[in-house]
Amino acid sequence: MQLKNINKGYSEFLYEIETLIFQKKNNLSEEYDKYFKEDENNKSIYDKGFKKHLMPIRNKKHIKSIIQKTIKLKQKLSPYNDDLEISLLDFGCGNGIIYTECLKDLCKKYKNVKFKITAFDISKEGLKSYINKLKKDNFKIDGEIIIGKDTKIYDIGLLHKDNCSIKLVHGFITDNLPALKNILGQFDISLAIYGVLNHIPCEINRKKVFEFLCEISNHKVLIHVSTLGSYKKEQICFEVLRKNKIPFQMAVEENDIYYSRITDNSTIVNYYHLVDIKELNKLKNLKINKKFKMLLGCYYPHRQISSGLIMNILDRIMCILLSLFPLKISQHLVKYLFLEINTEK
Repeated sequence: MQLKNINKGYSEFLYEIETLIFQKKNNLSEEYDKYFKEDENNKSIYDKGFKKHLMPIRNKKHIKSIIQKTIKLKQKLSPYNDDLEISLLDFGCGNGIIYTECLKDLCKKYKNVKFKITAFDISKEGLKSYINKLKKDNFKIDGEIIIGKDTKIYDIGLLHKDNCSIKLVHGFITDNLPALKNILGQFDISLAIYGVLNHIPCEINRKKVFEFLCEISNHKVLIHVSTLGSYKKEQICFEVLRKNKIPFQMAVEENDIYYSRITDNSTIVNYYHLVDIKELNKLKNLKINKKFKMLLGCYYPHRQISSGLIMNILDRIMCILLSLFPLKISQHLVKYLFLEINTEK
């Protein structure tokens, strides 16, 4: 591959990515299945990558805070309701990190509240792993668990324990959003955490999913997106590719990339889109809500931030300092943003 304006190190990286992508059809579902598939020790690449620090303290607090505020609001509106329910959508649930890190604690804390959780994902292996975790946590299966071979949107099954029920749904989000809406229904809160929106190809699809989440949510939507502060090397490489008019499957729009993870048995290649201020402003300008808040997150140095309280404090200090800069500048320095959308009618 002859490319202009690229040094040898980046050229080698591009060759590696090019070989991986063009050797096979880039099936998003299959790549995520490899990511979440458990080995003989019931550990996936995802689990091994994060080890025991699955979610930074600051992220946990923010997610829990949103849910607790909604519970308190519903309690205030219905003070004599002994059967209070809160419905949550975990959109792009993977193998259940939101439940294990956040929702499990809240279910124990609010024993008089019924938690109705719907977990949706593209990866069958991720959902299988989620089910295994729930079984180990003494969840019972209602009826039958069905994980088919087709790629259509369908219910996998329902599990319950005490005041918590979890319905699992598999499907491709860009295939048929109206059908997905019929299956999922309405929710108090929708969560799309850990770059779910970043994994959706094409800006028009991300816009549709954003609108969809706001439409089916009665109180809040919380979305985590990676920004231009992530995957610096990949950004440079794919920008050069696009300038040289070399198509790389789905990475055709500005800030589209592929990144790879090499394991003992295979190499996983994932499509990813880094959200910038232009795209954020387009989402903010959609006529769907009145309040749109953004919370900066550094994750710097990458991943080490999740290793303990001190790093989380440093992360918070860095975020406060960076928030003093215009987002046009800070988007290149922070790793991610939390988008909090108020959808109350």
